[in-house]
Amino acid sequence: MIGLYWVGCLLVEGKGCAQNVELAIEYLEKASTLGNCQADHQLFTIYSSEDFGKKDILKAYTYLLNAMENGVTAFTDIGKFFKDNLEVLKPAFLERKKITTIDKDEEVLNLHDAYVNENLSKFEEAMKKDMLYENATAFMNNGMIWLMKVLKMYFADSVLRFNHADFLIAVKEDLPPLFSNVGIWIMENWLARTKELGGNKDLEKRIKTCLDITKKINDKGIEYFEKESRYHLLNKYSPKKCPEEAVARSSIEKLYSFKIYARPEYFQHIVQKKKEAELAAKRAKATKCANCGCPEGKQKYKMCSACKKVHYCSPTCQKTDWKAKHKAECKAFRAAAKK
Repeated sequence: MIGLYWVGCLLVEGKGCAQNVELAIEYLEKASTLGNCQADHQLFTIYSSEDFGKKDILKAYTYLLNAMENGVTAFTDIGKFFKDNLEVLKPAFLERKKITTIDKDEEVLNLHDAYVNENLSKFEEAMKKDMLYENATAFMNNGMIWLMKVLKMYFADSVLRFNHADFLIAVKEDLPPLFSNVGIWIMENWLARTKELGGNKDLEKRIKTCLDITKKINDKGIEYFEKESRYHLLNKYSPKKCPEEAVARSSIEKLYSFKIYARPEYFQHIVQKKKEAELAAKRAKATKCANCGCPEGKQKYKMCSACKKVHYCSPTCQKTDWKAKHKAECKAFRAAAKK
């Protein structure tokens, strides 16, 4: 898929080979069909320009929409392109949005601007959150954005059919960028677009299932699905519900896993997060000062000699806690121990 895209780009420009736009389109369309949204943007470039002899405004607009809705940041391009080609694109846009009550050019432009600006606003907000929470998407550069559309298609077409063990591998290794605010935005766009086109209820249902799983992981963490019953409950296409449609991860011929393409910084981040989680677990199990809550370190805490139930990091904390609450609870602890 990456090879198809780059061969297409080289053929368009005639770099390292003779220029062949027809063949370039063939390669790029194959890449687009497989999910490379950067190929969509390259096809927009071909069909929107007079330079290649293939100008087709409607095709160009369709490919640019696909690119934008999958994370290729073409928001400025699409607004200008629509305005410059309003007469051709207005009917297509209104039909897509199922609007029959608007006809004035100014109103259509305002409506289109609102649509583009809403997408831009949601994308920027989602990316800011992903960077704040250090989701996998925050570790992707512009050259990796093609992977988002590939992964969403892999999720809907194959991962939903995996058994529980394969599903856990897929969500941990293959799909991490989707489990993010940007991932949710992309799949919401996909669902909205599929509903606009109509006629594919099964795809709508699969996208909705992917979206539900993604939101649950984004909220609860991947650990939520460690329990197999939760996976089968939320996934309407799992082998337990559709055994005849089960798919094994090992049977996927071309697996574009994020684990293969992720930048080194992502793996360093994962290692650091694992260390932090282990440290937090140790701190949670550690003895804590009954007054200030500070966990015990190299220096052992003193135990209350009377009830032998609580510990203190210092005489000051012991005196403070005694006055605040331990005087009463110490007596209760001792009484309970005698029973």
